[in-house]
Amino acid sequence: MNVPSLLFRRQGLIIWKRTTTTRPRCSPSSLSQRFYSPRSQTPFESSTSHHEVDSLERERERLILQEPMFKNAEPKPKISFPILFTLVITGVGFGIAATRTNEETEKWRKKVMYVPPIIPWGGNSFSAAMYGEWRQAKGREWQKAFDEFQKKTVAIPASIRGIVNYSYYYVAQSWVNLTEGKETSYKLVGCFAAVWLVGLIPAARGFVRRAFSHDPLSGRVSTLFTSQFGHGGLLHLGVNSFALIGFGELAWSYLRHNQINAPDRMDEAISGYHFLAFHLAAGTVSALTSHLFAARVLYPRLIARLSKQSASVTPLASTTAAVASVPQILPSTGASGAIWASLM
Repeated sequence: MNVPSLLFRRQGLIIWKRTTTTRPRCSPSSLSQRFYSPRSQTPFESSTSHHEVDSLERERERLILQEPMFKNAEPKPKISFPILFTLVITGVGFGIAATRTNEETEKWRKKVMYVPPIIPWGGNSFSAAMYGEWRQAKGREWQKAFDEFQKKTVAIPASIRGIVNYSYYYVAQSWVNLTEGKETSYKLVGCFAAVWLVGLIPAARGFVRRAFSHDPLSGRVSTLFTSQFGHGGLLHLGVNSFALIGFGELAWSYLRHNQINAPDRMDEAISGYHFLAFHLAAGTVSALTSHLFAARVLYPRLIARLSKQSASVTPLASTTAAVASVPQILPSTGASGAIWASLM
């Protein structure tokens, strides 16, 4: 009798290995039969050429390995290393955010002359004063940049120079009026758009697909973090960008309000680093959740179905159809998980 094929890895390839027990002898009257009968399960004839059997097995293996989900695949998706990577990248992200926030707070603490009110009405007024000074400083920087830009456009004809200067002023003023949360959201959307534009280049399309989408069968863990910057298409990019711009500021405002109004509050000039760390951590955890579902639910089902289908020897056309009927484990990409975390 035949034992189902086993899936294991050797030298970077997925290999199907068939283990068999001693086959019973058959009568010479059935020498012409090549395959098991679906109904009677008649075994191979003892006189069947071993070369033919090996050729059929190699052809079966070749057809299975041609499936996209098995190319360069690991023998089994791991979960310990992805979990460890997520914990490290999340801890490092929040650590960097706390360090940068403290540095900015100390910087603006020295620039702000603040006299606390006699009767505080709630909230951390010193944090509000530092944040207001930060926004004014941003406006002064853009005003200086606009003055320099006007000097460079003197050579342009007056009819065109007015339109160019006004366009620059409109964009600069709109950017100055943005809150820190909205500004961080626009910067993230700029990163999403940059990755998508690079993916439109034919020579870089393969790199973008590998580096900015997480495939649970690839064995890579860095894509748990980078997959949140990639998107499957223009519609996917547009929906996520619109949602992040709309709801990202709410998450930033919630984080800042809880930080500066907590009973054991600390002075904090800006909160953009905390929001950025939260967004990136949420995107990484979302990719990890998808990875765990694929490793512990989808992958065992896939292997069980393939093993069951390979238990009986069938024609190669039927084998190809059986493999094609198995649901594939698709890569995950996009910032949807991080945006949903902002909504929660």
